[in-house]
Amino acid sequence: MSYACDVCSIDIGSKSSGRTFGDAEVCTSPGYWEVAAKKQKRFADLLGGGAAENAYGMFIQQRLHDQNGFTVCPQCAAMIDRRNTQLKEIGLERLVTGGVTPREQVLVVAGVVWQRTMGNWPSCLDSTVRAVRDKVMATP
Repeated sequence: MSYACDVCSIDIGSKSSGRTFGDAEVCTSPGYWEVAAKKQKRFADLLGGGAAENAYGMFIQQRLHDQNGFTVCPQCAAMIDRRNTQLKEIGLERLVTGGVTPREQVLVVAGVVWQRTMGNWPSCLDSTVRAVRDKVMATP
């Protein structure tokens, strides 16, 4: 049976051919959310921005509740390994040390990446998440 990368969906052969990561490692990786946002951007181009944003919101909720880990291809594994560098590049290097819950970490990263990709803060994330983002980005 052929197995697909849990991030980019390319065929990796068998599950044992991929590399396994925990949910937190993947879901706080800006690169992971960039892949997800770009997929949703394709929907936005076809269906209009609201449909893509709603789908992204549902995807975020699914990620918050999944506890299965990820099996990924070598390219996506390398991207996830660069998580701390990616967080620094988008101003969130203090995210994991700033007293922010794991759930908030996922929401903030997903929101910031969407904003960078689509040009607006996703309406599926409320003002509480924006406040957490602002706190983390302002922390010296």
